[in-house]
Amino acid sequence: MSDFRPLSETELAALSPERLIAYHHEARRLGRHDEARTALAILVWGFRDRVRFWVSRKVPAHEVEDVTNEVIESAIRSSFDRATPGQFGAWLKTIAQRRVADYHAAGSRRPDQVPLPEEHEGEEEIWGVGGRIPDPTQEVVERSIVEQALGELSEVHRRVVELAGAQDLGFEQRTGKETARQVNDQLSDEIDDPMTEANVHQILSRFRKRLAELLDDDGGGGGG
Repeated sequence: MSDFRPLSETELAALSPERLIAYHHEARRLGRHDEARTALAILVWGFRDRVRFWVSRKVPAHEVEDVTNEVIESAIRSSFDRATPGQFGAWLKTIAQRRVADYHAAGSRRPDQVPLPEEHEGEEEIWGVGGRIPDPTQEVVERSIVEQALGELSEVHRRVVELAGAQDLGFEQRTGKETARQVNDQLSDEIDDPMTEANVHQILSRFRKRLAELLDDDGGGGGG
């Protein structure tokens, strides 16, 4: 006889992704479909910020929320039978890719294409106030991923990111000009040539790309 006990949404929200998956599978095995669906919904919502990040790299900014919601709704309606958070992340990303493909196939609602950030590295007039990381990476990003990306930088480049990076990522979001000036003042012994605004933008662009790579690689990590 199973010792399965239905949990409230509050109790489910407090579970780790691993325990949510186990609960979901047990509920399905016992034919407790409402409980299974509730657990899956909470699991999916825990990954919402990650889904939004994936979507934001493929569709225009003003469509991100709509496509993200479509991904969430599709996932909740789907059947998930994998065993680990890593497999869940891969499964959810596949659904996101399909909804993004559907979006692009539905040309009637597609606005003018928006260039990807790397197409205009260092162009402040396109990407906002000097030194800002573009909107796609201003979503919630796990601090461990940010720290990993920072840890790969030299002292000078790390200081650039700390000064000019987006506030949403825990940085000071100063202008490219101010960042270059401060780095030149603070780390003059560490640099051969003076830091320029263009250098700041290039460093931030590379940091943004690295964050995206790490977040993709971590696609199966835990939900919020």
